[in-house]
Amino acid sequence: GQSYQSQVQGYFYALWKARALFSVETPWGIMTNCAIKSCRVSQDENTRYASALVITFQKIRVAGEASVSMGQIAGRASYQRADVSNNGTAAQQTATPAQNESLLYNFTNTGRP
Repeated sequence: GQSYQSQVQGYFYALWKARALFSVETPWGIMTNCAIKSCRVSQDENTRYASALVITFQKIRVAGEASVSMGQIAGRASYQRADVSNNGTAAQQTATPAQNESLLYNFTNTGRP
């Protein structure tokens, strides 16, 4: 099987691949949202059971999310906004019988609608 050193190195490698975030406690304070930047293992040629594991963490800034509803327009955009009318079907309205007669009357008497 694997040695304990290789199991520990494999564990930290899996955490690095998973991009896991940690809280790191140092003598100078506690840092949150840290990710593993690098992980280095070294072993002296004189010892078989001792390894040095050096892990470098990097602070990660986490962005939040924001949602905006379409009805909220501010600033100059509010003056440039066009209202929606009839869902884009304003030119497709059916004429009434009186409008049809008026159109036919104008067309037949003037030669144009």
